[in-house]
Amino acid sequence: MLKKYNNRNSWERSRIRPIVTDTSCRDSCNYKEIHPAAQPVILAANIGKNINFSGNNCRTKEELAAVTVDTTSLTNPLIKIDFTTNVKFKCEAFGCYVVNTFIQISFKLIKYCNGCSEKIGTWEYYQYFADAPDCALTRSLSDTFTFNYCTNDSSSECCVYKVIAEIKACNDASELSCNKNTISVIAQSQT
Repeated sequence: MLKKYNNRNSWERSRIRPIVTDTSCRDSCNYKEIHPAAQPVILAANIGKNINFSGNNCRTKEELAAVTVDTTSLTNPLIKIDFTTNVKFKCEAFGCYVVNTFIQISFKLIKYCNGCSEKIGTWEYYQYFADAPDCALTRSLSDTFTFNYCTNDSSSECCVYKVIAEIKACNDASELSCNKNTISVIAQSQT
């Protein structure tokens, strides 16, 4: 039970336990501070080109970004890949009718090593708008899309990682683009 003393806050001080500075227990138990050994790390990044898919350019494929990573100096590398893009589109209504806009983009991550290619994964971007009739409708959107991929089943080699965008649907889009495309790779040795 805590007793309140005349001195201000003295009852709070009575609850504080003293700090133990005796290290004899730690020393007698052969205590060792263990810090993991630093492992080599490689960082590679690249800013891709801006791609405009406007007009009747649906169902096309374009390379958005690529980066080369040489992990030959690493042992059993752990690899993390990040990709980011800014998807922009604009839809304009011509005449008075209902505008149904559907955008679908497939982002494919492809690994090129020793003359061979391997599709690592596919990420889908969807956007759908259904608007009431409006004779002066203009719909614009700027949306950030990102994906991450991590693997530890890579061998030590020099590879190029590319992101390919494939437009699956872009009906009624007068402008469609992928801008500010960036890809980055962090690779670290594992023991």
